[in-house]
Amino acid sequence: MQANKYHFVKGGAERYYLDLSDALAERQHQVIPFAMSHNRNEPSSYDRYFVPEVDYHGAMGLADKVRAAINTIYSKETVRRIETLIETEKPQLIHMHNIYHQLSPSLISTAARLGVPLVQTLHDYKLVCPGYLLMTGGKICERCSGKNYFNAVRYNCLMNSKAASFVGYLEASLHEYLKTYEKIDYFLCPSKFLSGRLRSSGSMKIS
Repeated sequence: MQANKYHFVKGGAERYYLDLSDALAERQHQVIPFAMSHNRNEPSSYDRYFVPEVDYHGAMGLADKVRAAINTIYSKETVRRIETLIETEKPQLIHMHNIYHQLSPSLISTAARLGVPLVQTLHDYKLVCPGYLLMTGGKICERCSGKNYFNAVRYNCLMNSKAASFVGYLEASLHEYLKTYEKIDYFLCPSKFLSGRLRSSGSMKIS
């Protein structure tokens, strides 16, 4: 199974996710995608498992914003749908890419609870930086090193928004407390710099 929040080419992570899925299918592997519903998605016979679309940049009322913030941290819809997918399709492995926010790390804890091995290719610095980029105000920033995630709030690192940054801080802190990412069997890093940052943060099982 391949998991990524978008099932269309939105950026480099999606291009890799889709190309890898095609390459595996050409080698006679059954590839099951898990993503978010979207009108730009590539066709899939498994889209009945996809979680409903969430647009964090769209207009929302207060109740919708609160609901979206909670789902960023832990999505009951992701839990329900991934449980159904695993019980029905019985994947031997879940290879995750960018799952944050729209799918949420609840995917990790659910799959681990159901005994499915997990691998994640890291396409950014999200696991050590709630703002993804190791940058603040256009300058290199490593203030969150050592799990000092409240710096994301102090410097408005997500969407230049105090509220969004606070949600990012809560997400990082909660999943650090729950050791969610320690449930992943193996991380794949595309650069030595990225793997070095994860190793220095205490993350293990990195290649």
